[in-house]
Amino acid sequence: MNIIKMSTLGLLVLLGASSVAVAQTAGIADAGSVKILIESDGYTGVQNVLKSKTGWTADAMESGKSVKLTVDLQGGIAKN
Repeated sequence: MNIIKMSTLGLLVLLGASSVAVAQTAGIADAGSVKILIESDGYTGVQNVLKSKTGWTADAMESGKSVKLTVDLQGGIAKN
């Protein structure tokens, strides 16, 4: 018998939950989840996703311009 372990985050994504709902329900577990969340908010070229004391930081593009972002533990995205 094969048992597949899946995080709550993975299950919600598999079931088609939005990135924001995933972040708010399960917390943001890893850089890949943060990248998906940021991209779902319309940003492109997301890179340098790093854990911080208050959540995450990342670099991205918005309308052809480079922006620095912070993502809090509840999934809130803010420009720095």
